[in-house]
Amino acid sequence: MKRSSDAAFLIDGKLGMLAWNSNAEALLGISNLEATKQKCYRLLEGETESGKSICGPRCAATDCFLADTPFSHGRMLVKGPGGRRMSVQVSTIVLPGPLTEGAPKAVILMRPIEEREEAPSAPACVPLRIHTLGQLRL
Repeated sequence: MKRSSDAAFLIDGKLGMLAWNSNAEALLGISNLEATKQKCYRLLEGETESGKSICGPRCAATDCFLADTPFSHGRMLVKGPGGRRMSVQVSTIVLPGPLTEGAPKAVILMRPIEEREEAPSAPACVPLRIHTLGQLRL
């Protein structure tokens, strides 16, 4: 995991943190020591943009891991530094084996989604000015 350019962590079959890389520390503001004492859903508190919870003891990711299939989520809000919500893209690498505590089950990769800055909008009312050479006739 030290060789991942993305924030990455390793979970066991019971969603416990086994490892947490330095990019995850930098992105989420949580040390490896603090992270590896928690369940992933308590640490990330993932939700949709509308506020619907994604993470939990029996979340969609767990269902995927039970079926030995990868899980991904295009845009998920997670708890970042200072408790502020941040958008990330999540993908996984599922490892073969049972869903047991302490046995590695999946590598989770997170990449921040940069919010686009809105282009400055034109003023709502722009005065119309007409310049003519001579007298104006319609």
